[in-house]
Amino acid sequence: MTVKTFNGVASASVKTVQGDALASVKTFNGEAVASASTFSILADVEAGSSDGSTVTTASVDSTNAKLIVLVVTSTNGSADSTLPTDSASNTWTALTVRDGGQAVQIFYCVNPTTSATHTFSVSGGSFPFPSVFAIVAGGPATPSYDQESGTNSGTQPGSLTPSTTDCLVVSGGNFNNSTPTSATGMTLTGAIANDGNHYAGGAAYVIQTSATAVNPTWDQTGSIAMAVFKP
Repeated sequence: MTVKTFNGVASASVKTVQGDALASVKTFNGEAVASASTFSILADVEAGSSDGSTVTTASVDSTNAKLIVLVVTSTNGSADSTLPTDSASNTWTALTVRDGGQAVQIFYCVNPTTSATHTFSVSGGSFPFPSVFAIVAGGPATPSYDQESGTNSGTQPGSLTPSTTDCLVVSGGNFNNSTPTSATGMTLTGAIANDGNHYAGGAAYVIQTSATAVNPTWDQTGSIAMAVFKP
């Protein structure tokens, strides 16, 4: 996406405006430019516990993030009693626990405190045998939660139609002993195999351009969660 001139100044490419990541294409004086209204994925990272009790991811650069979504798998979800933590001391909002014997739960933080060396952690009795998958998104100035779905046992979370265009949809699952490799219609950010200290699980996302129904089919059966975030 290039702009020949802007106020008479030559420009090669547009990546950010006031620190916001850009994605969607619009026009300025007939030239293609980018817009800060669309989500873009700035980083993702995942990790599984090595001791069956705690886990901390490697660090990622979350600078310019407007939304961070965590998918946590464990023996049982927190039900809001215990939340994940991170190195920037953000406050996390919990969505519904999906628990078919092995649980998955989505957490999110809007307009987080960011860090060039951001890590994410899960610990404590509420999350035995945990893994955590983090998706760091930039773009909209003030994104917000839209809706969620999920299943305690299956290959699909349940169909959702976002309430507006350009939404970010995140899904994750706890698949016990079976490592996932795909979720139809989504990009897999990471998958973790069961090693006795954590369950097999994965996370995936799609950034929509139109508000169409989404219901990914994972290639493994388990507890699955999905959440929609609007720009």
